Amino acid sequence: MGDRRFETRRPALEPVALVWTAAAAEHQDTGTLRDVSRSGARIHLEHPVPVNTSVRATIRGVAVTAQVRSCARKAPGFIIGLEFDPEFQGKVRTRPA
Repeated sequence: MGDRRFETRRPALEPVALVWTAAAAEHQDTGTLRDVSRSGARIHLEHPVPVNTSVRATIRGVAVTAQVRSCARKAPGFIIGLEFDPEFQGKVRTRPA
């Protein structure tokens, strides 16, 4: 599959908290921010999150909502690709490399 990114992502290694609802239950996980751009982020989590799930994420102290665009197994855990909802794009600041 080709890369669907539209913007440059900056590498990161910071904690992230994620909350989502699936199968009528609320789920929570903490993970590691791997990279971030104006419109999305890549996060390493212990548990999978279904593609197209709406999530609430706290990244760099900023609470945002986003859609899961990808979820791939990467031992140990999963790599989750997020696209921030339009009203939150640009709210999580990228930092220079």
